[in-house]
Amino acid sequence: MTTLGFSTHPLRCDCGESDADGGGTGDNQDHSTDKSATDANGCTSNTLMLIMRYSLCCDCGVSDTDTDGLCDNEDNCINRRATNFADPANVICIVPGCMDADYLQYDPEATVDDGSCSTLVVEGCTDPANTEYDASANTDDGSCSTVASTCVSPSMDGYSYGAVEIGDQCWFSENLRTTVYADGTAIPEVTDGTAWSGLSTGARCDYGNDASNVATYGRLYNWYSATVAAGLCPTGWHVPTDDEWTALVTYLGANGHSGAEGTALKSTSGWSGSGNGTDDFGFSALPG
Repeated sequence: MTTLGFSTHPLRCDCGESDADGGGTGDNQDHSTDKSATDANGCTSNTLMLIMRYSLCCDCGVSDTDTDGLCDNEDNCINRRATNFADPANVICIVPGCMDADYLQYDPEATVDDGSCSTLVVEGCTDPANTEYDASANTDDGSCSTVASTCVSPSMDGYSYGAVEIGDQCWFSENLRTTVYADGTAIPEVTDGTAWSGLSTGARCDYGNDASNVATYGRLYNWYSATVAAGLCPTGWHVPTDDEWTALVTYLGANGHSGAEGTALKSTSGWSGSGNGTDDFGFSALPG
């Protein structure tokens, strides 16, 4: 037996000797086999029916952890992992193992280095589901904090867009800038305001008719281009519906941004006055 507990049966001691009172002392050495008795040294362990390790019945409840025949209070090595735990010489434990804490194989109980140290500890984020994931790390250091987005960044018209995951939706993290529809058909550029207002077909233009604004603000598109059958967005993406905008706002409100949904989506710069947002989700909404 290796645990303490209560028993109603006599314990077995060395060489088949029994312990009728369960006190931890063999009957051949026990002056009293009455389990309610107290010995001359004041040891009260005989008053309990303690289950002791049966390799040796030690005095006053001292056990023999490694069951080598020596009571723990006289044993210089009680670790059964040691190569010498039962050595009659009774010297300190000899536990082979890696003794260098800089290696994965490090064994804090080792007392003799056996050459098993082989892999250096490399700390970092070990969860591939996080953006901080470090493929070279073999020991997690708690740096994993951001779950990686499942949204794949799309490409169209020679440009790759950033994408963010908010709730269970995927959104562009920047404005569209394509000059073609999803099928490759060119979207006409119209720069005259009067002509723009009279259109009944798809068209695009730059903010202020200034091409230098495209890198920051993307391009402007009229309603016809946004609803054309060919598709204005990259394959697999579409112009969001009213219901999808509502779902986004609902998610923001339910996750700590009620009444400040717009602030949570707005970029931290680019807005006039004190209108900048907190951009909590990487949506980076800009004015315009």
